[in-house]
Amino acid sequence: MEIRLRFEEDSELELVGFLNEDKYKEVAKALRGASIEWGSQGPLNKRNFEMAKMSALPQIVKDCMEFLRSEALFLILSNLTGLRLHELAEVEDSSDEDLEGNSEPKSKKSKQDKHKSKSKDEHVDAKCFSEIRRWNHGSYTLLHDNDKELSDYALDVILFLNCEDWQNEYGGYVSYIAKDEDEELLTVYPQANALALVFRDKETLRFVKHINHRAKASERTSAFHTIWSVFYE
Repeated sequence: MEIRLRFEEDSELELVGFLNEDKYKEVAKALRGASIEWGSQGPLNKRNFEMAKMSALPQIVKDCMEFLRSEALFLILSNLTGLRLHELAEVEDSSDEDLEGNSEPKSKKSKQDKHKSKSKDEHVDAKCFSEIRRWNHGSYTLLHDNDKELSDYALDVILFLNCEDWQNEYGGYVSYIAKDEDEELLTVYPQANALALVFRDKETLRFVKHINHRAKASERTSAFHTIWSVFYE
């Protein structure tokens, strides 16, 4: 599968137009509504954004969250990425040697090569943690080594909403960097109705760039939302 090969090579993938357009508009509108309760997340030396209280979500948002945690999505993500997130996932035999016995150079090995995924006979006990975040002027996350969420191999799955007019210069993009290095490995920019998939290892850190005053230019660019999920094998 071409998509899987691309993901295994780059450890990232962006699925544009992920939700049905009408459903996307419904979910996006509901997230802008006044019925959702938002709570500030800190401490400020680590993060500053708002998270929705899951107990009082509009039904269309609940339905979307259910789908993003469903067995169907676990299976879809498994087949797109090659990770064992579902018992029925397609499994390919992996080997460092090709048919002619030539080994692959270590420099070309992807994170998936370094990470020993579950074999076909092993029980799959994949987990997913999800939350809805609102990002506006002053929002950010900072790098810190003791982030439990970053302590293991994982697949970040981020759905962006309400960022149709968002400009990169506002900030709010997700940067992945190598631990103890300044090298930026990947940047994920907000794009409406796009699902970003990023596989990271234990040596990869991430942060969300501080959103500056330019984001307050108009009501349409004052805030955007993400449904932020982390999948573990």
